[in-house]
Amino acid sequence: MATETVSSLERIEVFEDRVSVTRHILLPADSGAQAIRVGPLSPLLRVGGLSIEALSGGAIVEEVQLRRDRVLREEADGDSLAGLRKELEAAEDEYGGYQRGKTGAQYVQDRAKTRLERALEWSDRAYNEAKDAPAWAQSLRELYVGVEQASNAVMQADFLLEEQGAVVRDLHARLSDARSGSSVLRTFATIRASGEAGDVLVMRYTLPCAVWRPVHRATLQGARIRWELSAMVWNGTGEDWASALLVCSTARPGERATPPSLTDDIVQASRRGKDVLVEDREEDVQVAREGTARATDDVPGVDDGGEARTFTAADPVDLPSTGLPTLVRLDQWEAEADVAWCSAPEMSPALVRVTRQINAGTRPLLAGPVELYGDSGALGRTEVGFVPPGEPFDLGWGAHDDVRIDRRVDQSRSDARLTGRTSHTFDVVVRAHNMGSEVVVACIRERVPVSELTAVTVQKPKVQPVLSKGPDDDGFCEWKLSLQPGQSHELTLSYTVDAASSVTLPF
Repeated sequence: MATETVSSLERIEVFEDRVSVTRHILLPADSGAQAIRVGPLSPLLRVGGLSIEALSGGAIVEEVQLRRDRVLREEADGDSLAGLRKELEAAEDEYGGYQRGKTGAQYVQDRAKTRLERALEWSDRAYNEAKDAPAWAQSLRELYVGVEQASNAVMQADFLLEEQGAVVRDLHARLSDARSGSSVLRTFATIRASGEAGDVLVMRYTLPCAVWRPVHRATLQGARIRWELSAMVWNGTGEDWASALLVCSTARPGERATPPSLTDDIVQASRRGKDVLVEDREEDVQVAREGTARATDDVPGVDDGGEARTFTAADPVDLPSTGLPTLVRLDQWEAEADVAWCSAPEMSPALVRVTRQINAGTRPLLAGPVELYGDSGALGRTEVGFVPPGEPFDLGWGAHDDVRIDRRVDQSRSDARLTGRTSHTFDVVVRAHNMGSEVVVACIRERVPVSELTAVTVQKPKVQPVLSKGPDDDGFCEWKLSLQPGQSHELTLSYTVDAASSVTLPF
């Protein structure tokens, strides 16, 4: 006969597609060989993903068996049902109080309306016979105010009653679902071990149906950013975890290293053609680069930077097996930010508030969604890539409502008769309009192509007005404008792409 024992939940380590659970088992008072029954555990548990070893003492594990049984949901989780019943009783009592409050508010409203109707019936006679007509008018105004206040009280009582009714209906549905009689599959582990009383066994097992993803929250307060890193955790293992130490890891224990397949690499020689075909390529410029310098020597990677990272929650967390997401805070930091209104008309006609800040945390930022908040509440959502500690990165916080930007590009071509060279001239005109009542300092960015071939040259651009910055090595040009209320600015950029006769350009 196996002895029932309670295992203490020590650690929950969630990976990208699975979870590792660590429990400690204290051997009962009996010494020698004994059988211990641990559970209920997840129905997804299998022997191949389970390991048990002695943590302290000289206990020896001889055999482990798993047994699954199916019971009614009410039998499997009676404590939860009792809690639901108490919660429902309290919600129904509160609903009854709101009903009585609504009845009282309606009674007050009816009496106020009756008094007002009677006063209106006597208004003509009162104005004709009364010596103090202003006092009568003041009394009517007070009656109108009383009716309005009573009507507002009825509306508030209706709102509270409807809100509490939704709570009661939800609790009824949850209780009905719990009593529906559907069965629950549970797993129990029977451990045959020999040891002394007080010896501790450590049980580790891996389960599917539990994942986590990084979620960020950025709050802009003036020129300061408060950054919060959280984990969105889903638990669908069928095993509830209460007061657990949560560790979120980017390791991939399920991946297997396999050598690449070998194929023959055939090398052939061919005569090089005389014509040059030029391809137009878009290249992403790392935002972490400040000129030609970097804050660190590490090159940003993808997701976790190619290195397994672990994040531990500061406090124990509860993760019920509902399949619903649970948000757990992992880390936070604050940093100063450079705030500016910027626009790239080639990409979008909007003037966007952009902040540049450094990752002031001790660990890298993982790629994931970012919830944006300001002084007035939620502002929107964006995404962030992998950012090492100490590296700067940009965030967009929404467009300016009062500024409109228009962009037009004109292209012309000329061919040289003797040499056959072709020249393509591009004239870019950008107009910025401030239709608001406040001064807006805007940064407008344009770019010119950069050639990697000696047969293709890009002449120095002609601009009006003078650039505030650029063009840099990547071809970016920048104007900084002060747009007065109702004012418009026109910016012009002209550049020429010159190519030899043997070159075929993509435009």
